[in-house]
Amino acid sequence: MKSYRLQPVYLLIAAIFAGAAHFAAASQKDNNRPSDADARKADYIFMEAMRYKDHDNAAYYELVSRAHQLNPSDPYLAREQGMKELLEGGGTDSASIERAFELMTDYVRQNPEDTYTTLMYADVAMRADHALEAMDAFRNTYNANPSRPEVGMAFARFLLANGPDHYDEALSVYDSIMTRDGVSPEYVMAKIGVYAQRADTARVLDEALNLLSLNPRSPDYNAIVAGVYMQSGKPDSALYYYNKAVEYNPDSGVAYYNRAKYFSTIGDSASYDREVMQAIGQPDLDLMSKLGILNDYMAKLYSDSTQVGNITRLCDKLIEEYPHEPEPRLLYSQYLFATRNFAKGAEQLQYALDSDPSDYDSWNRLASAYLMDKNYSKAEGAIKNAIHYFPDSIPLYMLGSYAMMEQDRLKDALRYVDGAESHLSDSTDYKARANVLSSKADVLYKMGQIDSSFAISQEALRLDPDNALLLNNTAYYLACQDRDLDKAEEYIVKSLEINPESVNSLDTYAWVLFKKNNYEKAKEVIDGALTDAAAEEDPEISAELLEHAGDIYFMNRLPDRALEFWEKALELDPGNELLKRKVKNKTFFYE
Repeated sequence: MKSYRLQPVYLLIAAIFAGAAHFAAASQKDNNRPSDADARKADYIFMEAMRYKDHDNAAYYELVSRAHQLNPSDPYLAREQGMKELLEGGGTDSASIERAFELMTDYVRQNPEDTYTTLMYADVAMRADHALEAMDAFRNTYNANPSRPEVGMAFARFLLANGPDHYDEALSVYDSIMTRDGVSPEYVMAKIGVYAQRADTARVLDEALNLLSLNPRSPDYNAIVAGVYMQSGKPDSALYYYNKAVEYNPDSGVAYYNRAKYFSTIGDSASYDREVMQAIGQPDLDLMSKLGILNDYMAKLYSDSTQVGNITRLCDKLIEEYPHEPEPRLLYSQYLFATRNFAKGAEQLQYALDSDPSDYDSWNRLASAYLMDKNYSKAEGAIKNAIHYFPDSIPLYMLGSYAMMEQDRLKDALRYVDGAESHLSDSTDYKARANVLSSKADVLYKMGQIDSSFAISQEALRLDPDNALLLNNTAYYLACQDRDLDKAEEYIVKSLEINPESVNSLDTYAWVLFKKNNYEKAKEVIDGALTDAAAEEDPEISAELLEHAGDIYFMNRLPDRALEFWEKALELDPGNELLKRKVKNKTFFYE
């Protein structure tokens, strides 16, 4: 027998309601009646099938299928055969869906009180492009179950999901439910949603005021009315109801935050700050809600340097309230990193990791923050601790290699790269292997093992020939060694085709052209690199780029401009002896 992998919604509905629904429908046959003997056999086989229903669905559906073949006029057996079609088609095969629709139709028409099957059938009918049949089936079930408001609400949602042409009927359903069961917030909010989709502000306001009349002292209902007035362009009326919401529940963080958003909308930043502080201080909000408010606040104001004090106070307040929870410190660290306060951000992140050292992403951010702050000793400590918890993490080894290279600790850098490579010995991730080999080539190049570096670069390029960074680095090293400059140009042009906005690659391209004595084009490219670097959101032009610009300008007979670039480069790299000679003598020197 086949084993079926059941779609959860079909399995749940079928398993709970199969037996009872069968006996309700068993006497309902079409005119194509089977023989009495076949009908008895079908009933017997179905009873046998029920023994398997709870523990062997494949056996159950095989037996049901045999029963249906004997008695195809039984609506329930046809329904179950339809289920089998759906399961065999995985719920996605269009032919199976169409057959299931046809098999289930009679049962649904004859048993409108079976809301569960109707819900399933409506979904099948919609997927089979029989929207009208789905609508009719749902409508019949709604009419057959007048005492069940949940059926009416489901029908109204179905109507709304089928477009504006059905909004009036959905509203009529809501009104019928309220006539029978009385007005409730759920029903009024549902009507508000319909009128909002129609952009009928007047009716939305009517319903919101209707809702408020149920409980005039409800902070939530007052806030809803306030929001409607804001959408209607009536801020004074909105503020009245926002104030009422706070008045009726002065301990409600949500009430304060709703009023805070009002002040933000009208541009009253001082009141906005005050209300956010009030919201975060209320005891009714849990930590996640307060973090959400603080995150929204930061997103609005993180770039405003005048708000640093307010944001810091809010973060300190939350950290004081939840001293042992990592989340407030994690959020604060993200703000500090966004404002480039890497040292303080790393401090907060370290506190968070003390509470939860299993947070891999935070270890990565901590090490990266120390590297951005050029605090290499702390970066090394963070990387070692992170590797202790995550010994198989390739990115952590690569961060370690970078930290060592920045300190010219090349043997240690190679040790980290070898550590990464050892974890990739059996890996089929060729891109990861190429990245590790690329880093190894960088280290070997700096160690003066030029031939080994180029050999490994070629191995990496065979694994990942479209690796833009690898192409760039290989081209640059070839240019610096005056080796195969045509190949270097081929590599860097390809790198720029992959990543045309890379300032680093533009710099390399200019340097390759410089080495090929194509000074005029080199100047054109380096000018583009300088322009792009200055236009970046967080411009940070490197000493190397400025020195290259100076060399290229000098060879283009622009010595004064060349000197300006060299002087700027020397400010960034004051220990560069070659730059010192260029500035002192106001001329170009070969290395």
